[in-house]
Amino acid sequence: MKQHLQYMMMAVGLTVMIACSKDEKDTPVVVLPPATIDFDNTATNIDMNAATTSFRLDIPVSGVTRAELESKFKLMMIDSATSKPDSSVVVTKTTITEGPLKVSVELNVSHTWATAKRTVFVMVDSTQLPVASGSKSKMAVRIAPYAPAATWFKNEAFYAPNTYYYNLATSKWASLGAHFSVLDSSDATVLGFVNNYVAESGVPFFNMVRIYNEEAGGGSVSAKTTRINVPRALRLVPDAPGAHTGKVEAIRQDIVVTRKDGTTFNVGFSGTGTFNIDTKLIELELNFDDSSFGGEKENKYSYKISVDKLTL
Repeated sequence: MKQHLQYMMMAVGLTVMIACSKDEKDTPVVVLPPATIDFDNTATNIDMNAATTSFRLDIPVSGVTRAELESKFKLMMIDSATSKPDSSVVVTKTTITEGPLKVSVELNVSHTWATAKRTVFVMVDSTQLPVASGSKSKMAVRIAPYAPAATWFKNEAFYAPNTYYYNLATSKWASLGAHFSVLDSSDATVLGFVNNYVAESGVPFFNMVRIYNEEAGGGSVSAKTTRINVPRALRLVPDAPGAHTGKVEAIRQDIVVTRKDGTTFNVGFSGTGTFNIDTKLIELELNFDDSSFGGEKENKYSYKISVDKLTL
């Protein structure tokens, strides 16, 4: 009797398994058809120095239902240089409307430590929502970096921010002219000083023309004599991405100074300081190293660079 009962239970179990197997085979696998995506714009420019870093993207969609779109639509942000996900571009709002079917997306670009132009691709995640071949399912977001150095630059001939040095002999601040500022095309934090307006000349570069008058030949030494041009002089590092205040690093280098007889000598350049974009002021403590021509290794000087004229 027990054996007979075991056979019955086994038969029932086998019947259930066969029924389940049949149900699984009979259940059709739902494959979402590819959607046709057409971004209203395939490129946009964002300036991280502008008042707003947000933008809107309208995406007409066909070939799927609203319900399918709501459950499957997702955007990916990919850095064009590294092909890796980018977290600086984020979706802040998504709205789906019908008649015709469309997704409207609001996005914002947050500040990063990037100092050069970059491109982020915003694209539909095709692993979630299959996209038909030929669809415009990608937008290139071209991002101009936050540029603190640009505060002390103008794209006009002979522009020079107001530059001052602390005169140790008189214990007073004095002005320095002709510090023609330039920007670095590959690094938006870098400020330089170059004379692009007079051939075979230079800038006074933090009073070096006067400080090294004797070493340069004495007498009527000028910026045209010394020919000092420093395209990468200062690096302005914000306290946080996009901050209006921060530290200034003098870019360590040897400054080449020309003598009257055409020979040259080097002055080591280093130092630190602070900047404030709201007050448009840079304050510096610089060191000139004269050891390459027999002088002292440490020679400290103080400077201010201001967009507006200062009363000191």
